[in-house]
Amino acid sequence: MSFRILGSLAAETSDGVAVPLGSPKQRAVLAVLLLHVGELVPAERLVELLWGDAAPRTALHSIQIYVSELRRILQPVAGDAAIVTRPPGYQLEVSPDEVDARRFERLVAEGARALTDGRRAAGVALLQDALRLWRGPALSDFTYDDFAQPYIRRLHDLHLDAIEELASAELADGSPGSAISLAEAALQEDPLRERSRELLMLGLYRTGRHAEALRTYQKLRELLDEELGLDPSPPLQRLHEQIILHDPGLGAPRSAPEPPEVAPRNPYKGLRPFTEEDSQDFFGRGGLVDRLQQALDQGTRLVALVGPSGSGKSSVVAAGLIPRLDRWTTTTIGPDRAGLEELEALTATTDPAARRLVVIDQFEELFSSGDEPLQRGFLASLTRAVTSGDGRLAAVLTLRADFYDRPLLFPTFARVFLPGVVNILPMSGEELEAAVVRPAERSGVAIEPALLASLIADTVDQPGALPLLQYALTELFDHRTDKRLTLADYRRLGGLQGILSRRAEELFASLDTNEQRTATQVFLRLVRPGRGTADSRRRLPLAELTAMDLDAVALSRVLETYGRHRLLSFDREDGSGAAIVEVAHEALLWEWDRLAAWIDRHRTALRRHETFTAALAEWEESGRNDGYLLSGVRLDEFASLGRDGALELTDREREFLNRSQEHRARAAAEAESRAADVRRLERRSRNRLMGLVGTAAVLVGGGAWAFTSLGQAPPTVGLLFHQAGGVDAYTEAGFDRAITDFGLLAIERDASVEDADSALEALAGEAPDLILAATLSTD
Repeated sequence: MSFRILGSLAAETSDGVAVPLGSPKQRAVLAVLLLHVGELVPAERLVELLWGDAAPRTALHSIQIYVSELRRILQPVAGDAAIVTRPPGYQLEVSPDEVDARRFERLVAEGARALTDGRRAAGVALLQDALRLWRGPALSDFTYDDFAQPYIRRLHDLHLDAIEELASAELADGSPGSAISLAEAALQEDPLRERSRELLMLGLYRTGRHAEALRTYQKLRELLDEELGLDPSPPLQRLHEQIILHDPGLGAPRSAPEPPEVAPRNPYKGLRPFTEEDSQDFFGRGGLVDRLQQALDQGTRLVALVGPSGSGKSSVVAAGLIPRLDRWTTTTIGPDRAGLEELEALTATTDPAARRLVVIDQFEELFSSGDEPLQRGFLASLTRAVTSGDGRLAAVLTLRADFYDRPLLFPTFARVFLPGVVNILPMSGEELEAAVVRPAERSGVAIEPALLASLIADTVDQPGALPLLQYALTELFDHRTDKRLTLADYRRLGGLQGILSRRAEELFASLDTNEQRTATQVFLRLVRPGRGTADSRRRLPLAELTAMDLDAVALSRVLETYGRHRLLSFDREDGSGAAIVEVAHEALLWEWDRLAAWIDRHRTALRRHETFTAALAEWEESGRNDGYLLSGVRLDEFASLGRDGALELTDREREFLNRSQEHRARAAAEAESRAADVRRLERRSRNRLMGLVGTAAVLVGGGAWAFTSLGQAPPTVGLLFHQAGGVDAYTEAGFDRAITDFGLLAIERDASVEDADSALEALAGEAPDLILAATLSTD
């Protein structure tokens, strides 16, 4: 016999004949016993589950009747012992495997365990068997019954877990189409399920449906924001970034063309600097590397390689110096807060038996950041690191020449900085020849003599030309027709000054209108405008781009297009692993005419945005304290960032701007409310003063009337007023003076707010000749 609760409650004989189970309450009793198969369920517990606080007096008797009737129904197929009575309740004694939910749970657990153990085929088969048992939502007859809710939720989640485990296995087996179907089925049940969304994105990506994968993420992001006010989880955000960047770790899309076999390997690096792994391709700077190594060997603990942008500083240190220092332990850090923390940790834990070299590339970024506390802290820590201890920790930094004066503004650091400065000079003709010819020779490719002469002539004595030379060689190597690099190809591609700009412009022209708008926003974000220095590139977290109102598919296309042609480079932050995007070299900022024009046109907005993001960082570091929100002229100035369209704002930036505007609106409303209160008080004071003036006038008239009209006994004058101080005190004083001056008889009465009318009637009853009412609380 079998019992089913995955779907509606049902019972069947071994030959598939359905067993009638009776009334709804009777079916509920059986459902509870099935959920606790093999366990004793007290009769009182059954009453509580079925009726709650509304149980009738006869509930226990009703339970007995339901159990008796169930025994009668099940006895022909399950025997008398199916439901046994054991004080204080009842127990269903059938095999757990006869209950589909129990069998489902067992199969899911065994399938997941098999997959974990590497028995993929067995795990898939077990999960498929489990899912075949699912006929619909568990306990569907009791969707609104309280007793069923915990079990419905648990079985629902287990069902989705099983689908996701199977989809994951299908992806691992190279069947993304099956994984897509499974993930879509899971999302039909729970659209906010992030694991299902992740599997669907991976399946879509691996079947070549890159745009759909990105749209799937966008849909979840909108749902989460609308339903819960939340963002997708960090792992899902990371997957989104990987898909945007076509991360090889995700597995190649099925429809993506296989990369052509390139033999020999291209030994040139485009705009990217040489790395330690590229040392075999690095030539032409042997003398400079010797000077750096000699400085370290002689005990110089801070060596600063200074030169203009494009002079190859980073490549000299990474591919030239570091591979020679086999007796040093080398650590590369950035000139930022993370680098400062790592520097302090290294200083505190340096092994006295080892020589430690700290490499700080692009040291100018410390000064272009505009973060003065960071600058002072970093320079102080670096000074301590290279002046204290036993001298086994040294540092090498690269610095752009137009920032040479910045370290000199900090006297303590300047004293350790200046002795170790090594200037990088332009490469000689012989050095350039080695840099051009030797990598090609190692790859089995020849350089035409006429091309070599033109390359050297176009490069020698030209500031910042080395990146252009490397990019030209890279393009020539990729576009060669045989094992020779020729002058004809060089001229066809545009020459040294034209290859880079031409390539960037061709790529821009290949984009559609939406992608071109996206490219504009991307490249503007990758620039840090100079302030008395040349513009520089900016390391940009990919999350900053995905948080903007940019189409994810267009963003992915732009990054992939410019990355494939070595104009953008990608990296990951140490520790967090966050994806980073940056221009491959600053030469692109001035060589690509379109980008240079964008920068010039939006320079004011770029500088304003830089200040704006610094204010945003302060606000977030303060715990989002309202005191750090924008106000006044600064708010008006930054509000234009969101209006003029020059720079799209990220979600964080929009929130900061909106919160600032809301805070100003609240402050203005509060100020207006205070002003209204002041005006109301002024109005009340004027009314009281007018009453005082009126009272005095009447009193004077009353005195005159007394002397001229009556001529006998002095008249009686009554005064009705509030004894509340302030203006009323002056009213009373004026009344008393008039009484004295004119010799009148006086009756004074207090009129409180509650009984002013009755006080007036009482005063009138005393028949004074004249009544003065100095209160606004009566008609």
